Amino acid sequence: MGKMRLIQRQKVRASLQQRMMMRLNINIQQKQKITLRKVIYFSALISAICSSVFIALNLGAKKEAVAGGTTKFTLSNGEWSNQIWSNTSSTGATCNCDPGNNYNGPGITIAHQIVSSVYNPLKISGGGYVNILLGSSLVINGDFELNGGSIVNIEASDTVIVNGNATISGGSTVNLGSVSFLKINGNVTLSGGSKVTGPGGASHSGAVSGSGWGPGVVLPIELIYFKAENTGEEVNLTWATSSEKNNDYFTIERSADGKLFEEVSRKQGAGNSNSKISYSVLDNQFVNKGSYYRLKQTDYNGHYTYSRNVMVKNNSGKDHIDLLINSIAPNPVTDQFTIDYSVKNEGQVVMQIVNKFGTIIDKKSLNSNKGSNSYIYNKMADLPNGVYFVSLIFDDKKETKKIVKL
Repeated sequence: MGKMRLIQRQKVRASLQQRMMMRLNINIQQKQKITLRKVIYFSALISAICSSVFIALNLGAKKEAVAGGTTKFTLSNGEWSNQIWSNTSSTGATCNCDPGNNYNGPGITIAHQIVSSVYNPLKISGGGYVNILLGSSLVINGDFELNGGSIVNIEASDTVIVNGNATISGGSTVNLGSVSFLKINGNVTLSGGSKVTGPGGASHSGAVSGSGWGPGVVLPIELIYFKAENTGEEVNLTWATSSEKNNDYFTIERSADGKLFEEVSRKQGAGNSNSKISYSVLDNQFVNKGSYYRLKQTDYNGHYTYSRNVMVKNNSGKDHIDLLINSIAPNPVTDQFTIDYSVKNEGQVVMQIVNKFGTIIDKKSLNSNKGSNSYIYNKMADLPNGVYFVSLIFDDKKETKKIVKL
């Protein structure tokens, strides 16, 4: 009996020991799992942090590379620092890619009237370029620096105005196309083989330091006006100059589309003159639906420049004009300009002078005759330098042209 009880106690003890061992093993396994989970969690966390830092660093580097390696295009008129830029084309989508005050990239294409008044100085560096396309302008209300072999191309009839000092260094170049103009209202510093060159015009109000202000950078003629009037059977083309320098001859050219021109007539120039000289040519073979005319001026050395195109429409049938600005000259202007225009009928034509912000700064009512008219506006000297727009309004018709005040 006692032996039986001993055996039972031993079995109970063994069972209790087995249960305790099982619970112990379970606790150990649970702790191991918890520890393993913690290890996995912290490893993943560290890996994620490292990856995030790596991605952030790489994205930052990529953004910097893209910002410095993408050509910028203007989408509209405005301030240089505004969101008026695209990195695809002049008709692309607006991007958050303001070139900033120190553009160090491949290129900028300006196809509008742009003003830089936020940045001083405005810098173009690193071998980049700025192309100012036909009918565009850049006004820098401060200093301008062009360095590192960079290039500014001012195409025909375009204007760049610097209302501060200009520093051109490191083999950089400003190329002036025909009838283009560079105006620097301050000092000019040229160094490192840099130059301002081309058949266009350039001037400076301050001193020039260094060499490179090219001998070709002069205005061969000071054109007061160039206009064309359809008399019914022929076109009367007239122009006048206030000064001429080494001027050999003028050529009148005509086009049906404003792109392909042919020579109509030549007129001998005055050579050198500092007084007003008037010229005229008749063309009786103009295109019935309308013609474009331009004036070509050729120096003794063979260099030539062009005026702006002037359009003349037929005075009969559906091609009869209601309102047309034939020309505004001189442009750029300092004190006064002459606007030549045509209207369908006798009446009142309203002329407005509008600044770059769209504010009307002057308004006049002009008594106008049927056909061609001229008006001299003599208050430009009172206005700050910059880009303005001249509008004529007749009945429900409106015509607008850009003019630059120097």
